[in-house]
Parts: sequence; structure tokens; C-alpha cells
Amino acid sequence: MLKIATTVITLSLLSGCAVYNDRSIPSAITSMPRDCANERAILDWLDYQAAQERGMFTSKEVYEQDQRAIKYQQWRFKYICNSAN
Repeated sequence: MLKIATTVITLSLLSGCAVYNDRSIPSAITSMPRDCANERAILDWLDYQAAQERGMFTSKEVYEQDQRAIKYQQWRFKYICNSAN
């Protein structure tokens, strides 16, 4: 009985930690290289990052700042790569 209870408690603790999403945007997003050869993959990744919901412990201000940084990088890639074509 003790073995089952320990297993249940352990699984509950592990699954609770797996649900947490802090949605932290890597600081590298602001220094992404101008890689027009991989423009589609980078824009897809930026779209994915923009679609993420605000994390449980992320303030509204930080979330909005991250969204602005993502949208700026999307615009930057489209502007630079399309002007090179």
C-alpha cells in the first residue's frame, strides 16, 4: 500500500511540473542573423513563438514586450529578405 501511495504522489508531482509554461523568449531573438536562405523556417518559428500564451508567472508587461520583439523580427526578416530578391 505504501508503495502505491508513493508512486501516485511521485507521478502527481512530476505531472504538475510538466504543465508549467514560463514562455520565456530567448534573448537571442533580438540578435538573430539575417539568414534569408532559412527565412521560411525562421518565420515559422517566430509565428509559433507569437502564438504562445502568456506564462503563468509572466507579467503582462513582459509578455507584451516579448510580443513586440517577435513582431519586429518578423517584419525585419520580411523587409530584408524581400528587398534582396
